[in-house]
Amino acid sequence: MAAPGKGDGGTLYLTFIPELEMPETERARDYMFLIDISSSMMGTKMEEAKNALLMCLRNLSEGDTFNMIAFESECHHFSKQGSVTFRQDTLDRATRWIRNLEPMGGTEIFQPIRLALQGKTGPKDRRVLLFTDGQVGNEREITQSVKRTIGRRRMFPFGIDTSVNEAFIHQLAENGNGKSVMIYPGEPLEEKILLQFQRIASPMVEGLKLEGAGMILKDVVPKRLPGLFHREPMTVMARFDGSLPEYIHLTGQVEGVPLTMAAPVEVAPQSTQPLLEKIWARNKLKEMEAELPTGNPRRDERMEKEMVALSKQFQVLCGRTSFVSVLERMEKATGLPVTETVPVAPPRGWDMMGRRAGTGRRFFSLSLQLQDFMSEVMEFSRETGFDGKNFKSEEAVEGGPARKDDLSLPSLLRVLARNQLADGAFHDRGETDASRQLGITAVALLAFLSPNAEIRLYQRQLQKAIRWFAQRLSDTAGDDAVALMEEVLRETEQGSSSKPDLSMIRTRLAQSRNRMETLLSRLRDEAELESRIRLAKEESDVVSVIAELALRKAM
Repeated sequence: MAAPGKGDGGTLYLTFIPELEMPETERARDYMFLIDISSSMMGTKMEEAKNALLMCLRNLSEGDTFNMIAFESECHHFSKQGSVTFRQDTLDRATRWIRNLEPMGGTEIFQPIRLALQGKTGPKDRRVLLFTDGQVGNEREITQSVKRTIGRRRMFPFGIDTSVNEAFIHQLAENGNGKSVMIYPGEPLEEKILLQFQRIASPMVEGLKLEGAGMILKDVVPKRLPGLFHREPMTVMARFDGSLPEYIHLTGQVEGVPLTMAAPVEVAPQSTQPLLEKIWARNKLKEMEAELPTGNPRRDERMEKEMVALSKQFQVLCGRTSFVSVLERMEKATGLPVTETVPVAPPRGWDMMGRRAGTGRRFFSLSLQLQDFMSEVMEFSRETGFDGKNFKSEEAVEGGPARKDDLSLPSLLRVLARNQLADGAFHDRGETDASRQLGITAVALLAFLSPNAEIRLYQRQLQKAIRWFAQRLSDTAGDDAVALMEEVLRETEQGSSSKPDLSMIRTRLAQSRNRMETLLSRLRDEAELESRIRLAKEESDVVSVIAELALRKAM
């Protein structure tokens, strides 16, 4: 959209959604996971970070390598010898290491980031995934160091909690050639993790430039255009001089190959044009505020004057034009000013008076992935309005299911997902019978692929499980679940695919209602399954039970 000015020029609001060619097979990568275990992560933040890290490990593939650093005032390495190959024994070690992490000490994030980005990049380009609330003091020093040393690597930060330092997290991602996501208390982790791994697998459009015939673009926001990923929208605003062209072109490169995208330009309705200008001004002011202080007093003073002029011109408040009145009253007896403590609201989800900060009520929030025009105008709140009165906070049970009172289908699928084995299979820890391994994996797949499950959240893990299942069908005879999955894969010709089409498999399974009902009749009673899960000490001991219960609830 465009809002022409009174003479030549005006304001532009553009959205680009790239369609990139995705590789048929993903190349092996090296992953470095950095998890903040400082005291500020105490409570639900720590559990969110640990669960997110467990889910990330289950999204790795054969041939990948990884390492982890837990940091507070000091760094704690998972493997001091460097990255290890992703396989079952290293996954088991990593799972135990993560579950034993406890919050302590201060936040020294600079050293782990330096360790993650040191040395030359190799044939496996490193992907750095950071989990933190961003409560640090030397933000500028850290972000500038990332910008200098990132090279061919990419950084994908996860900001955790309602009081996260979002500006710092976003700047890390921008300087690290990646993207950031925020995880708020109570939110499902799977969608955020899937989004980051889709970005990791996607080619990235770099070196972006805006061009328009007959016009001069100025004051583009964001000033440094971030890398573009497959089917991920990017919104750009700018002021321009000259005439308005029919199209604005965005040019860049994908792994050295030139790419051009065109966005048609339509004149916004007259009533909306002033609003477009205000949105541009607001975003411009936010960007300028994030750059301060620059370290150059003269430049800071000049920028502050520009901000005040821009704020007054477009009637949009900023940090330099917002004021608070303070009334000082003298104490009658002594004539001295009196300090009065005024209670303020704590960050949402924090229990400041509880035994541990961060263990109080939790709230769900909406994931605003697509920032369309209405989200800019309305600035929708992240919260859905859920008041949390009847919501039970997640209790960390050592080794066991995180919330044994919640045996709903989504919760059961989350537990299954974080207990998937390195090769893609689902079965109890220590299960050695090949027929049982195949059967339990088949039951888990049927539960995930049921009409009531959200397969999009577990796409990578399910594709890995189907490949494992198809490769072992000739090894052993199977039960009803195995026979059904085998028939569906054969009919849809998805068993040999490197990236099985989950929608096609799901559609075919939906046509096998009678066979599914026969299978369900042979499963254990739901009450018995629930009782066994509640009595279990560790999730990995009852994966088969969880899979059966999930399938029952799914149908």
